[in-house]
Amino acid sequence: MMMDSVRDKQRRQRMILELVRQFAVDSQEAMVSELASRGCTVSQATLSRDLRELRVLRVPTEHGYRYLPAEDSAVGMTTFGFSRPSLATMEVEEVVANEALIVVRTLPARAQGVGVHIDSLRHPDILGTVAGDDTVLVVPVRQSRTAALRDQIAAMFGVS
Repeated sequence: MMMDSVRDKQRRQRMILELVRQFAVDSQEAMVSELASRGCTVSQATLSRDLRELRVLRVPTEHGYRYLPAEDSAVGMTTFGFSRPSLATMEVEEVVANEALIVVRTLPARAQGVGVHIDSLRHPDILGTVAGDDTVLVVPVRQSRTAALRDQIAAMFGVS
C-alpha cells in the first residue's frame, strides 16, 4: 500500500524510528526493504525526506554504519557541548570562518549528518546550516558573534 496522507506519514515515521532504535539498519535500501516487509511501501526519496525531518543520522559504530535518531547519537549532549564526545566529533576535520560565515569541513559524505547534529543543538546564535558532501556552512544570527561561535563549534568537535 502506498502511504501519502498525514496520518500515513506519521505512521511511517513512527515505524522508521522504531526500526532504527531496535535494529542496526545500515542503509536506506535495507530500511526500504524492512518497511516493505511490514506493509509500508516507500520510495528512497520519501525515506530520505523522512530521515531528514526525523533528524535520523547515519553514524559509524564499532560494527559499521547504522542509522540513529540525532538525540541518541549525541551522547551526553549539554546546551552547546558535550560531557562525552559524540559520534559526530569523529567526522569533523576543520572549522574555519571569515567575518560573516563559518565552514565546517567533514569527512566525505558526512556533512549532512554533521549539519543535522549542529541544527539539533538549537543554538541561539545559529540562524541555520547548509550541508553539502563534505562541507557545512553555518550562518550566524549576528556577524558580531561569528568568531566566538566558530570557537564554540571547533571546541565542541575537538578541532582547533
